[in-house]
Amino acid sequence: MPIGFHTIFTIAIGLSWLLTATVFAIVLSLLKKKRPLVKGVIYGAASFIILMVMNYLGRGLHIMVVQEIFYLLGMFLYVAFLVTVPVFLVCKVLGLISKSCRTKNKTQLMVMAGLTMLVFLTGVYNAQTFRVIDVELTSDKLQQEHNIVLIGDVHVGSESRAYLAKIVSKINELNPDMVLINGDLIDDRSISVHELDELNDIKTKIYYVNGNHDYIAEKTEELSEIRSLDKLDNEARDLGEISLIGINSNLRRRNQTNIAGIYDRIGMDTSKYLITLIHEPIGIDETSRRGVDLMLAGHTHGGQIWPYHYFHQAAYGYLYGLYDIDGMKLYITSGAGAWGPNFRLGTRNEIVQIRLRPGS
Repeated sequence: MPIGFHTIFTIAIGLSWLLTATVFAIVLSLLKKKRPLVKGVIYGAASFIILMVMNYLGRGLHIMVVQEIFYLLGMFLYVAFLVTVPVFLVCKVLGLISKSCRTKNKTQLMVMAGLTMLVFLTGVYNAQTFRVIDVELTSDKLQQEHNIVLIGDVHVGSESRAYLAKIVSKINELNPDMVLINGDLIDDRSISVHELDELNDIKTKIYYVNGNHDYIAEKTEELSEIRSLDKLDNEARDLGEISLIGINSNLRRRNQTNIAGIYDRIGMDTSKYLITLIHEPIGIDETSRRGVDLMLAGHTHGGQIWPYHYFHQAAYGYLYGLYDIDGMKLYITSGAGAWGPNFRLGTRNEIVQIRLRPGS
C-alpha cells in the first residue's frame, strides 16, 4: 500500500528534528556540558521550530530570500549530522585505545567544523554550477548528423533568472540543431513566466513538455505564451528523418495504459528515428515495445542530495544516465537545476549534448 504524502511529510519532519537534536547533543557532549542529551533535544527543537517558521513566512509571503536561508540552514544542519556522527563515533572507538583522543575535544570540534563547512560549500557550489555531458549515439535510420541539447528540471524559483541566463549562453555555445526541455521549467505559482524570457535568446528551435511542477504551479497555459517554445502535448512533430513525440506529465504515475493510448493515437512511423520526450521516467517498457529509438526523461534529479537517490531508484527502477532497454536508449538527466534547497550532494546539474550519427 503506497504511503500517503502527509505520512511521508510527518516522517521527514520527525527525522529532521532528530538529526538537528543529535548534532546539538554531540557538540554539547564534546564541550563537556552537563546533560548534553537533554539540552541537545531542547536546542534542536528550538532551532528546528525557528527554521520551520522561516519556511512558513518565506512561502506565505513569497519572500524567496527567507525561504532560501531556511533551506541552506537546514542543509547545513543535515551536513553537520553526516559529518559529526561518524567523527564522533570513530573518536569514541579510538578513545578506548588512546587517552589522548578522549581529551582532545577541541581538536574533534575543529575537525567536525572544517569538514562540515567543506561538504556544505561543495553542495552549494554543485547547485550553482553545471557541467556539459556528451552522449553519442548511432542509428542506421539516420542519413545525417544531428546535434541536440537536452535540459530539464531548471526550476526557476529555486534557481535564479541569472542562472537560467548562464544555461542559455552555454546552449548557444553548443550550437545545437534543436533544444529539448523535458519539464519543470518553473517552481511554484508565485513565479512569473517572464522569469523565463531568457529562453527567447536561444538561437534554435525549442521543443518542450510540461513537468509535474509546471502543473503544480498552474503555469502550463502561460508557458505556452513564451514565443520560443513549441509545446508538445501528447503529440508528435515530424522533423525530417526524426519523429519527436512529447508526452506531458499530467498522467497518473506508472500508468502505462495511458501512454499506450497516446502512442496508439499518434501512430508510430518506425522508419523514422523515434524520440520520446517525457518528464518522469514512466512507461519505459511500453515505449521500448513501440520501437522508440531514444527516450529522454528527468524528474529524479539523480537523487540531488545523498542518500535520496536510493528512494528514487526504488520508485522508478532507473535513476540517472544512459540505459539500454531492449535496444532502446534511455537517458535520464539529473537536471539543469535544483529543487527546494539550492543544494546538491553527490550529484551535479547538467546540460546534455546528444550527437546522433549515421551508423549501426
